[in-house]
Amino acid sequence: MPAPIENSSDGDSLPTTRDRCVDFELEGGAVVIYDRKNHNAWIQSDSAVELSSLA
Repeated sequence: MPAPIENSSDGDSLPTTRDRCVDFELEGGAVVIYDRKNHNAWIQSDSAVELSSLA
């Protein structure tokens, strides 16, 4: 059974699953984000930026 989807009451944010996704940095700076409940669901990037730097 999938984790329950949570959404803010204002409807302006995307649904999220609490504590489901985890990220870690590999040697060399690559970043991996994966789903704790579905280890086949992951994404890897050569680098990452803070959300605040995009605003």
